[in-house]
Amino acid sequence: MNEIILHFALGFIASIIGALPFGLVNLSVVDSALNRGERPAFWISAGATIIEIIFVLLAIYLGSSLAVFMEDNTWIEFFILLVLLAAGISFFLRKNKGSEKQKIVSVSYTHLTLPTKRIV
Repeated sequence: MNEIILHFALGFIASIIGALPFGLVNLSVVDSALNRGERPAFWISAGATIIEIIFVLLAIYLGSSLAVFMEDNTWIEFFILLVLLAAGISFFLRKNKGSEKQKIVSVSYTHLTLPTKRIV
């Protein structure tokens, strides 16, 4: 029983940490809390939470209806498998150009460091 509680607690903590990326909403909350106070930051985060709850409920509903649809039409699963397999093979067989890879790395680095620069 203690093992179940430990695993639940670790999963809960990991999901909270994983759900806190630097995004526009989180940066808006931090900016609002620093510049305008806690109450406006609370309302921004409350509005974002309501939207996330709506997204979750919609994903659960549409996921269950998609699962029922997929049970009735198994040929779609094979079609999706073939499309994803073809996309994966074409991705691995494509030749990489060095300049494009360099550009992707620099753009990714900029997007990763930009939110932290805004806070500092």
